[in-house]
Amino acid sequence: MLTRTNEKTTNKIKAAKAAHNAIALASQPSTFIALNMLVVSEDNVRTTASADGIAELAALIYSQGLLMALHVVPELVDGRETGRYEVVAGGRRLRAMQLLVKQGRLEADSPVECKVVCRDHATEVSMAENHHEAMHPADEFEGYRKMVEEGRSIEDVAARFGVTVKSVQRRLKLANVAPVLLAQYRQGKATLDQMQALAATDDQEHQVAVWNSLDSYQRHAHTLRNRLLIEEVLTTDARVKFVGLSAYKAAGGTTRLDLFSPKEQTYLTDVPLLDLLLAEKLDGEADAIRAEGWRWVEVRARFDYSDKSAYSAIRPAMRELTKGEAAALAALERKIEANEQASEEAGDENWERFADESDRLDNELTAMRAGLLCWTDECKAMAGVVVTLENGVLAAHRGLVRPEDRKSTRGLDAAGIECDRPAKAKPDVPEKLMLSLTSHRTLALQAALLDNQHVAIATLAHGLLMSSRHCSDRSCAKVSLTESRHRTENLAAGSADGRAIKSLDAVAQRWDEALPEEEGQWFAWLITQSMDVLLDLLTYLTAQSIDAVHGREREHFQPSDELAEALSHDMADWWEATPDTYLQAVPKAKLIDAVTQAVDAKAGEPIAAMKKDAAVAAAAAQLHGKRWLPKPLRRKQREEVAAD
Repeated sequence: MLTRTNEKTTNKIKAAKAAHNAIALASQPSTFIALNMLVVSEDNVRTTASADGIAELAALIYSQGLLMALHVVPELVDGRETGRYEVVAGGRRLRAMQLLVKQGRLEADSPVECKVVCRDHATEVSMAENHHEAMHPADEFEGYRKMVEEGRSIEDVAARFGVTVKSVQRRLKLANVAPVLLAQYRQGKATLDQMQALAATDDQEHQVAVWNSLDSYQRHAHTLRNRLLIEEVLTTDARVKFVGLSAYKAAGGTTRLDLFSPKEQTYLTDVPLLDLLLAEKLDGEADAIRAEGWRWVEVRARFDYSDKSAYSAIRPAMRELTKGEAAALAALERKIEANEQASEEAGDENWERFADESDRLDNELTAMRAGLLCWTDECKAMAGVVVTLENGVLAAHRGLVRPEDRKSTRGLDAAGIECDRPAKAKPDVPEKLMLSLTSHRTLALQAALLDNQHVAIATLAHGLLMSSRHCSDRSCAKVSLTESRHRTENLAAGSADGRAIKSLDAVAQRWDEALPEEEGQWFAWLITQSMDVLLDLLTYLTAQSIDAVHGREREHFQPSDELAEALSHDMADWWEATPDTYLQAVPKAKLIDAVTQAVDAKAGEPIAAMKKDAAVAAAAAQLHGKRWLPKPLRRKQREEVAAD
């Protein structure tokens, strides 16, 4: 007990001495020393200072003067004073004044207020002088606002504090956040990101209303900004591009710059005016279509799939052919028929020789028939046109029939002509096998995605974006989360023991064990989880949504190809050609091709003389461990697709 009492007494004495020393140091008389006689002391504890910070401090000293004296000790060399002084507290201020000398804004021998202290206390003084509490950002915002209200220009304030004009403008915006919300920021109940989002509007009542409309866990900066700006549009909006920003401003429209967005985006604040200008411009463009003689022409700012479904549609008719056109069409049809007959006579295994010619002739026929179509006066008398904006470009939907006009169009379709679709070339493999192979690929992509969180999140974001633009078919992530697992397992022949299934099952079991038993508790449980846990779950769910199953050969670079490219995905890591997965489903010619590609032509030759079962077994033995893949499972490159 006695020892503890002595320790407490000793600490109190030390604290009292420290306080006494601090008061004594503060009361030291000031003296003025020439700037060029000052150097930074090795005892100065602050050794790190940014160039930007020194520049800002220099601007402050130039505009306000030196507000705090430097603390110095006499410089000693071999125990003798040199006449110069070492700065033990105020090194940043010294460097700032030296910068002003370099800029020609301060004389090198300008007198500087200093306090000379005992060398024994140099480190202590340096520590005490540098121990400052930073000003709260909200106080800084208020300070800038008061200076501007007192009559200083934004440019003047920026120059005095050594910051950019934009920095001052941002602080003034933040100072205009509702006081009740700034108070929460001061108390640590709100973040700077949230304040920046709220500063997107100057309407403080609106700021408070949006803040109070959201629960605490919903008040993300992007959510606040979206709620505040729901009645404004960006200059990148398709309507703005079509109308023109200059036309909008000329009509009295106003804009607002969001100083806190990544690219300082500009918003249009008068959306009704923008829509009015859009309607006027579309109406002007529609005049030329009205001159075509349609029953009606309507202008719509938006015309999506659901709007279009309210109408029925008629098709253009084929105009009367000239003798030359009729002869050319008949000749082309004879060529197509002859090519199809030759392909059938060649057999299933040799149809590829005629595929390219078939495609060329079919495309030629489609183009010829399209050139012979026209909208007759009878069509125009019964139907109309909707003129609208699609992706920033004028679009005209011709041949639409209103519900009330449908009776009068009965029999009109007979006047139209339906262009035959070009005959599809026979696939490289049968459709059933294609479904099986691409189901294997889907399962493998799902499993591979489990190990790449970044790609999973990017895939999900892409899927959501495409869905919001009514282009969900352009993403292989089905973000409605209609799980494809059951379907792909059934289609993927021989998948039960595959690596992909095992990986997916292991993660599924882990989540089954982690989630509460009652579904009603899941949301509350998720709210309490860390971001890492949520990202893991989102990665798993995104993987579950992947659907790359298709029954036809891929003609273009597909979303699933993009995903495989991002994952550096190689199906040879997940799949092997076995009797169940591939070999039983293809003719012997395909078995020979596979072995030839994987080994060599000599290895494939004996298979030609074997019966199917023996050929399958021989091919399986030759392909085992060779990482051979059929064409539908190989990585497609963009260049290959472009060449195709």
